[in-house]
Amino acid sequence: MFEGLDSLMNLILSKNNIASIENETFSSCNKLIELRLDNNQLTTFTNKMFDGLVKLEELRLSNNKLSGSVNGNSFIDLKSLQKLYLDFNKFSTIKPGAFNGLEELTDLDLTLNELTQLTDDSFKGLSAIQNIILSKNRIETINRNTFVPCQEMIKLDMASNRIYTTEPFQELAKLEILDLSSNRLNELSVDSFKGLNKLKILQLRLNQIGVVEEGAFNDLQNVQHLTLSSNKLMFIDENTLTGLKNVESAHFGNNQIDRIGKNVFRECCSNTTNLDLYNNIIGVIDPESYNNLTKLVNLDFHGNQIKTIPGELFHVLPSLNYLVVTENPLHCDCDMIAFRAWTECHNPNLEHYCSTPEEYNKTAINSIPLYEFGDICESSCQVESDSLSTGVWIWICVGTFVAGVLVTIMIGLFARRRRTKGYERNYST
Repeated sequence: MFEGLDSLMNLILSKNNIASIENETFSSCNKLIELRLDNNQLTTFTNKMFDGLVKLEELRLSNNKLSGSVNGNSFIDLKSLQKLYLDFNKFSTIKPGAFNGLEELTDLDLTLNELTQLTDDSFKGLSAIQNIILSKNRIETINRNTFVPCQEMIKLDMASNRIYTTEPFQELAKLEILDLSSNRLNELSVDSFKGLNKLKILQLRLNQIGVVEEGAFNDLQNVQHLTLSSNKLMFIDENTLTGLKNVESAHFGNNQIDRIGKNVFRECCSNTTNLDLYNNIIGVIDPESYNNLTKLVNLDFHGNQIKTIPGELFHVLPSLNYLVVTENPLHCDCDMIAFRAWTECHNPNLEHYCSTPEEYNKTAINSIPLYEFGDICESSCQVESDSLSTGVWIWICVGTFVAGVLVTIMIGLFARRRRTKGYERNYST
C-alpha cells in the first residue's frame, strides 16, 4: 500500500475504521518518524506489523480495541522509538519482555486499560524511560522491584488504581513527580518515600489516609507541592510534616481536621505561598500554629467551624493577600475588627457573612462600616471589661473614630481656605 513512499516521515491514519493491518505493511517506509493509528478499530497487533520502521520515534495506538496482553517482543524492531501511546484500550497484562528493544523509549502511556498487576519484568529494558502513565487501571499488586529498571524516570502517574502501599515507588532517585491520587492508601508510615530525594510534586488526594507517622516524609526535602486533600486526616501536629523543607503549596482540604498544632509549619514551609484547609472542622485559629509562613499569600479556611479571625494572624502572616473564610459561623463582634479592616484592602469582592449576633445574621461583614465596630466594641467592653484584648480593640475603635473626625476637620479647613482665596482674588479684581 505504501510502496514508493520511502521518503515519508509522518503518517497519520487516526480516526478511521481500520480493524486490522497486515504484516510488513509499512516496510517500505524506512524513514518514517511518526505513525499515528489512534482512534481506530484495531483488535490486535504483532511485531511484524512494524517491520522496517527502524527510525520510528513516535507510535500512537490509543483508543482502539486492543485487549489481552502486551506480549513479549511486541516492539522489538523499533530501536529508535521514544514515545509509545497504548492508552484507552483493554490490555489486562504486560508479559515479560513486552518492551524489549525499546532502549530509547522515554514516554509510555497506558492510561485507561484493565491492568491489575505489575511484575518485576513489566518494564524490563526501559533504561531510558522518563515518563510512565498508568492512571485509571485496576492495579492492586505491584512487585517491589517493578520500577527498578526505570532509574531515569522523572514522572510516574499511578492515579485512580487500587494501590495500598508506597513501597514499590521507593529509591527512584531521579523521580520528580509522583501521582498516587484516588487509590487505597490508609496510612503513611516512616520512610514511605525513601530515596525520593529529587521529588518535587507529590499527589496523594482522594485516598483514605488517616495516619501520617513522624518521618513519613523523610527524604522529601525538595518537595514543593504537596496534596493530601480528600483523605481522613483528623489533625496536623508538629511531627506530621517532618522531613519536608521547601514546600510552596500545601493542600489539606476535605479532611476531618479539627486542630492544627503549634509551630506545625516551622521547618517545612518558609517558602509556602498557598495553604488550603477548606472543608474541615477547624473551630479555632491559633496564630502560633502558622509561625514561619512569612511568604504565605493565599489561605483558604472555607467551610470550617471558625467564629473569629484573630488580629494577631495578620502579624504572623505579613504577606497574606487572599484569605477565604466563607461558609463559617462567623461571630461579628469586636474581635473581628482587624479582619474587617483588612478586607478594605484585600479581596474586597469576596463576601464573608456573619452568623451572629442576631442583628448581623446573613450580613456581609465588609458591608458593615468600620465606625459601627465602635459600638460593637463598646458593647463588648461592658461585658468583658477585664479583657486586655478587648481593651486593645477599644483603642483601635477610638483611634478609628478620632482619625475620621480629624479627616473631616481637615477637609473642612481645606475647603474653607479655598473659598477664602477665591474671595481675595475676586476682591482684587
